[in-house]
Amino acid sequence: VTVLAAPIPPTPAAGNPSVTCLNTPVTLKVNTVAGVTYNWYDAPTGGAKIVTNNSSYTTLADLAEGTYNYYVEGVNAGDCGSGARTKITLTVSGGSTAADINAADQTICNGDDAVLTPTSTTVSNAIFKWYAKADRTSPITVGVDGKGVLTVKGLTTGIYTYYVSVSGVNACENA
Repeated sequence: VTVLAAPIPPTPAAGNPSVTCLNTPVTLKVNTVAGVTYNWYDAPTGGAKIVTNNSSYTTLADLAEGTYNYYVEGVNAGDCGSGARTKITLTVSGGSTAADINAADQTICNGDDAVLTPTSTTVSNAIFKWYAKADRTSPITVGVDGKGVLTVKGLTTGIYTYYVSVSGVNACENA
């Protein structure tokens, strides 16, 4: 009779994200040990096996806002489990909205500079990004300072539209 020692419980890999945004899958990993495979579950005991023989798991893209716990067990070549599952927690954050941004329209004279200063009282550590199109496909980086203030120099007569988004602590960038 050969008795195999159970593998040690897996350890989460450094750099695993703890927070993600809606519709943004992430890959969670454990540090690998030679001769050990890993199974991922949705519960600390029992539960459904969601991945077999893999040191990583990529979450679903359609997770709702909330906190999710994933559990990983190491298994050796003799199919002996580590006995304890390691928990890896992921929080899915909702997005901020346009209502979270305060920015005033401006009227300036021909040739003057427009200085657009966004603020937010609802998003902590707000990070503002500017775009030339509403669908966020044309980012504006020139003229934006570290606080998200956009300075557009030397505008000529006309109407110009700029779009700003915000993200921050537990608030993903608004659409």
